[in-house]
Amino acid sequence: MTKKVILLEFNELTHELMEKYFSEGELPNFKELHQKSQVYITDANASGDDLNPWIQWVSVHTGLRPSEHKVYRLNDMDKFDGDFVWDSLSRKGIKSWVCGSMNTKFKSNFKGLFIHDPWATTNALYPAGQFDTYMNFVKQSVQGHSSQEKVPALSFLLYMLRSGLSFKTIYQAGRQLITEQLDKTSKWGRAMILDMFQYDVFRHYYRKERPEFATFFLNSTAHYQHHYWKDADPVAFGLERAGENKRKSKAILSGYKNMDNLLGEFMELADEDTTIMFCTALSQQPYLDEERSYYRIINEKVFFDKIGLKTKVKYSPVMAEQFHLECNSVEEAKALSEWFQNFEMESEKYFYVGSKKVFSTSIDNLRVNVQCRCAKAVEDTAVILDKNENRKISFYDVFLKMDDTKTGVHNPHGMFWVYDRSKVHKVYDKPMHLEEIQPMILDQLGVGDVR
Repeated sequence: MTKKVILLEFNELTHELMEKYFSEGELPNFKELHQKSQVYITDANASGDDLNPWIQWVSVHTGLRPSEHKVYRLNDMDKFDGDFVWDSLSRKGIKSWVCGSMNTKFKSNFKGLFIHDPWATTNALYPAGQFDTYMNFVKQSVQGHSSQEKVPALSFLLYMLRSGLSFKTIYQAGRQLITEQLDKTSKWGRAMILDMFQYDVFRHYYRKERPEFATFFLNSTAHYQHHYWKDADPVAFGLERAGENKRKSKAILSGYKNMDNLLGEFMELADEDTTIMFCTALSQQPYLDEERSYYRIINEKVFFDKIGLKTKVKYSPVMAEQFHLECNSVEEAKALSEWFQNFEMESEKYFYVGSKKVFSTSIDNLRVNVQCRCAKAVEDTAVILDKNENRKISFYDVFLKMDDTKTGVHNPHGMFWVYDRSKVHKVYDKPMHLEEIQPMILDQLGVGDVR
């Protein structure tokens, strides 16, 4: 039989929370996988701005350190011309099914199926046209008001009916919609429904195409940890009890349980010759500094109109308060970056560090990376001072305050478990580097060095 590998990329799941939920009997499938696997701790060997999943996952997929692949931002793939693991496999005629992996691309010789992450702005899907409806719906669901894609719910439903939609997913989606009617603050649960949609699509094409290598990326629980940790564990934040919303206090556990259920599905899907690899790339810990708020633009049209941007640029949303503007020349990009520096708030009270400037920018060739710097609660009457035109703009005519604040921060240690039925359970104490994972995948598939 042909050897196969499924790499489960459950972004930023945390060992301490996993252990806690193990002891409470909440995660039977994770516990079973742990007891059957070769268990490793990974060390990203990074901190600060160098510790972000769009950097670490590139190391997992390429076998290269960040200093070698030089990818430090989302959608920074034009800076990398090397091979991802699926490129190496394609040269050997081995088919891959890349389902949602973060910050990726593929070369012209790619063999298989490819869906990029929902934050990608320029990446292609493969085969061309096969996943457009699915991906555009996911993008608009994840990016919200900032998304440029508009897919009617009926179009998405019809696509899913042709692409493996399960009764279980239909039931849970209906239950989520009813819950939202009873409690408007429960929309965070939609992320888990998107996870289930993605699994249905994955399973449908996995059974149909029978790839030797497959990836499956999820970010929902990482999002919950980033924003609801204080609700789930108020004691860790010096509080006696959680906030008013009891549903949000259950978000993180709900996320872990949902991923545990999906893991059970994968363990049934995998045959005797399939190795399951579970990887988190990094993890999180409680964010105990001052409260951090996020603001995103209302939408592209409103933003351009209100701030008076007349330069013809291509807008691409990224995450939360971040977006990209693609210019026509390097000179134009530099001028635009300088133009953004002339927008200020009236007070420094909306910032933790630095100046009163509304935007931080950086330039990557023709692209200007833009981010709203406001990190504290902005008052309803707050205005932006536009020094380009000597005028005032209402802050909330341009921005929306996101519902969530920051409660989880990245930690360099992650989990990597390898369930190979030919090997006995073993726990390794010495941390491994993320770039060691790609060679292990190749070795598991019997390929070896393909450079």
